[in-house]
Amino acid sequence: MAVTLSYSFAFVFLLATCFLTASASASTKQIPPGGWMKIANVSDPEVQEIAKFAITEHNREIHEALVYDRVISGKTQVVAGINYKLLIRARTGHGRSTYQAIVWDQPWTKVRVLSQFIEVA
Repeated sequence: MAVTLSYSFAFVFLLATCFLTASASASTKQIPPGGWMKIANVSDPEVQEIAKFAITEHNREIHEALVYDRVISGKTQVVAGINYKLLIRARTGHGRSTYQAIVWDQPWTKVRVLSQFIEVA
């Protein structure tokens, strides 16, 4: 009788553990290591600061005069810091254009680098 009760308890414990593990996995969004995650609030001051940095740095490198308008969308990627991939709307001498910028930011060392800046529309 004691052996049967012990097996029953072990079976119920195993079932409960499996159920709890499955529930936890279903309720959390899994992001693969190095994967991109959508920025929920592109109006966040930190995102705005990164976008303005991208415009300023691009203007300095290319001797252009883009004027920051807004961030359309963005994603982040954790890589010994944070990569920001942003779609940025900017004013040019001819109207408005959309650019994709990738900025690598490592706040604890105060290093920020514009990795890519291309016109997409």
